[in-house]
Amino acid sequence: MPARPVARRGVRMGGAAALAWAGGAVAMAGKETVFMMSSVSNGFGWLGVWREAITKSPP
Repeated sequence: MPARPVARRGVRMGGAAALAWAGGAVAMAGKETVFMMSSVSNGFGWLGVWREAITKSPP
């Protein structure tokens, strides 16, 4: 089984998990909106690093 499709699926699942987590955070936000927003943007930054690392890895 080639590694690349598996890695891509992992990124997609990670993105879905991040979106679901962000949705839950929005639902519970209340007074913590600013902290939640910075946390979400930080999470997406890590997701970008992870995706870039996978993209640049040799096939």
